[in-house]
This record gives sequence, structure tokens and C-alpha cells, in this order.
Amino acid sequence: AKPGPYWSLMFEISESQYKPVNQEPVQIGGKTWSAVVLETIKGAINTKLMEAGCEVVSLYHRRLEHGYPTPSLGRDEVLAKALPWLQQHGIWSRGRFGSYKYEVANQDHSLMLGVETVDNVLFGAKELTLHHPDIVNAKKNTELLYTKQ
Repeated sequence: AKPGPYWSLMFEISESQYKPVNQEPVQIGGKTWSAVVLETIKGAINTKLMEAGCEVVSLYHRRLEHGYPTPSLGRDEVLAKALPWLQQHGIWSRGRFGSYKYEVANQDHSLMLGVETVDNVLFGAKELTLHHPDIVNAKKNTELLYTKQ
């Protein structure tokens, strides 16, 4: 490998019976990988996330049978019934997987979901992150700006 600096890309590829993923073995750099790895690299090149001549220093691939809840057209209607029913039974299903809302499922969202859940349980406060993801995701970062000195 060439001396750094290096940078990383991470991809998550969804798969279902309606969107199969090619798992056939292929050779990349003298090792055997699932074809989806090669297809993902080609996609990164086609979308200009990387150039065809870039050196790939390392690869990691892991397939999970059940990874993320995949949003569907009827998701919000189902959640509007399921989450209140769970709450009536003393269960606040929240967090990265618990609330089934991918749009508020990264680390900072998950932390706020927890904070807001506790505030809801203790004080009856509204859970803004869970119920209004479009509001919490609308604010752009203007406080932390990094510039070269």
C-alpha cells in the first residue's frame, strides 16, 4: 500500500425478495469476495465517489440476514398503531432499530430518542425526534465549521 493519508467509504446495500443481491463469488485483488462487493466498487466509481485508478487498501464485507428495518409504503400507518400499543404495555420501542424509522436512526438521533423517551416517561414531554423527523433533520450545521488554516 502507498503511504497515507487514507480515507474510508462504507456502504450498506439493501436486499429483499424484490431486490436480490448478487452473492456469487468473484476475485478481487487475489481474494474471493461476493459479487456485490465488486458491484459496489463499480458503483462508487460510476457515481464519482472514487476514481477508477484509486488504490483500495482494504475491503470488508459482511452480510446480515436481518440488518435494518427497511421502510415501506405502509410503514407509518403500521407504526401509528404498533408504537402506541407497545407503550400501553409499558414498552417504549426506540433507538436505531426499535422505532423502525431509518431517517432518525444514526447515532445522534438514537441518543436523542433515548433522552426524549426518558423525558416523555418522566414528564410527559413530546418526542420530537420520533414523531417529526423532518423537523429535526432540517437544521443545517452552522456552528461547527472546519477550515484549513
